[in-house]
Amino acid sequence: MSLITAKILSNATPNAWTQVFEQENLCILLSVEETPSPERDDKEVKPATGIGREIISFLEEETGKDKSFQNLVSIADQAVEKFQPHRTTIAVCSVSDSYVYFVKRGDCQIWANRGGTVYKFTGHNFSGRIAEGDSFILGTEDFFKSIPPEELSKNLLNNPNLEDIAENLMPALHKENNPKAGAVIIQPGIPTLREQAPREVQAPLVVRQSAQASLPQTGPSSPVTKPPNPLKTLLVKFAQVLPDKPFEPRQLENRDLRKTSLSVGVVLLIILLISIFFGLRQKKARDYKLSYQDRLERAEVLYNDALAQKDVNKANAQVSFRESKTIVDALIAEGIQDKDLEKLRTNLAEQEANILARALVQANLFLDLSLVRQNVQGVEMALSDGQIAVLDQGGSRVIYVAAKDKKTDVSGADKISNATSASVFDRKTYVLGDAGIVEIDSRGNSKVAVPQDSEWASVYKVLAFGSNIYLLEKGGIVWKYPAAGTASGFGTKQKWFAGSTTPPTASVDWTVDGAIYILGEGGEVGKFTRGLKDGFRLSGLSEGLSGTQNIYTDPDLESLFILDKENGRIVETEKTGAYKLEYVSEEVKNTQDFVVSQSEGKIFLLSQNKILEIPLKK
Repeated sequence: MSLITAKILSNATPNAWTQVFEQENLCILLSVEETPSPERDDKEVKPATGIGREIISFLEEETGKDKSFQNLVSIADQAVEKFQPHRTTIAVCSVSDSYVYFVKRGDCQIWANRGGTVYKFTGHNFSGRIAEGDSFILGTEDFFKSIPPEELSKNLLNNPNLEDIAENLMPALHKENNPKAGAVIIQPGIPTLREQAPREVQAPLVVRQSAQASLPQTGPSSPVTKPPNPLKTLLVKFAQVLPDKPFEPRQLENRDLRKTSLSVGVVLLIILLISIFFGLRQKKARDYKLSYQDRLERAEVLYNDALAQKDVNKANAQVSFRESKTIVDALIAEGIQDKDLEKLRTNLAEQEANILARALVQANLFLDLSLVRQNVQGVEMALSDGQIAVLDQGGSRVIYVAAKDKKTDVSGADKISNATSASVFDRKTYVLGDAGIVEIDSRGNSKVAVPQDSEWASVYKVLAFGSNIYLLEKGGIVWKYPAAGTASGFGTKQKWFAGSTTPPTASVDWTVDGAIYILGEGGEVGKFTRGLKDGFRLSGLSEGLSGTQNIYTDPDLESLFILDKENGRIVETEKTGAYKLEYVSEEVKNTQDFVVSQSEGKIFLLSQNKILEIPLKK
């Protein structure tokens, strides 16, 4: 497909130059500004026109090898990097079949005129299907500053001739006399004769005059071949099955004439009704397509933009991908049936894990706890030294499971009745229950390490770390019991938060790796070090955390994991809060608690009386 172009350019100066490079179905707007600087010797400063010619030579050589969209993106990046000291701006437009592709680098904009609407494209790499009457304008930032948007829109909408548009806009550009201001107006043309003709002719065509068939003329005025008429095809097939009878002329009586007239009238009526039926059906199909075509094309452009940017700007790629998926999901929800929509839906599904860092996983059975003890009612998990500890609230006991070989052990004591939370550190388990905090050593011996305290208002979580014990109240208070040389092994409690520091409201869980992370029921996460709030902010998530229940990390892990029960996923982030990956599984919706083992490369889920496992992604 050819390109029709009209250039709007200012006169060059030694320091600035703007020009348009064209090659077959490719058009590139190029602008160069040569600015002297203290770091560069005067001998290194070249005239802008010389730099421009070097860039054009580079573009001619590179685009001559490959004009694919991915290669054009690479060529634009190479040109900007290679000629970086010269402040290079590049805007690329390429057409292939019925699609148009754009790449822009530097200080430039790309606008489009489609269906009576003029709008500006966002992003750096994008593409879409060409519609009849489309026109595009590639311009430098200085061009768009010189031409008011309303003036540009008026010319694009009211004047179909590109040269007339260029002549109308040229005076305003020359008035500014800015060599960096320049643009090119582009309109995809109709296919050329070479593009319409077959690629390979095996033998010369010999045209024979016939009453049954004719070949289209091969000249500039050749009409575009129309698709076969379904009505005509139907009548031809009907005529072919009629029996052959010899025709014998005879004098028709009036009665025969009336019968013949009636038969002809009936046939004509049938033909008329069939024509009306096919016409209405075709109109309905066109109207149906027009009702969603713009949205579908927008989704295709966003999808292609996401593919182009996934290795360049991951955040922008994810935004474009999600927007495309939202449009596609809405069209499908409306019951739209279209082969292009189905193809895009399939492509989105195939690329979702790659671009959105989203893994659809199956949680497999690791161990059925009912085989270890009957009537297990697991409520919480802890992990230390490769051993998983499951707090069995129903049996007032702790079940230990080796993460490596599933070897099990059980410790129980009457001191841990009505237990609500457990934590493991240095081969000791600390259980919060009616008696206070009960310590269970590696041999199963137990003692009350910290008795119930009247100042505890609503303590519901315990953490053991660095020989200290920490308690979390629902109101946000954190108590610290430091290690001491007392009989219990712990000193007098103290409030851990310093000054006016406060955790997230309505906290639901916490975890520790030296810093303490507290999870609120609304999905907010606070990170605290030595009682003071630390820098942490969740970012880059595909959707908010609306059903959070648990949070986990430890000193061996490089990531933080948050269980979003309502949405059936476990979100993995950096310890600064930046999004890394999410594990999506239906089994997460039935999970009571979870831990993550770096050494085993697994996420362990506590689901009713079973432990499930999900492999970690590397």
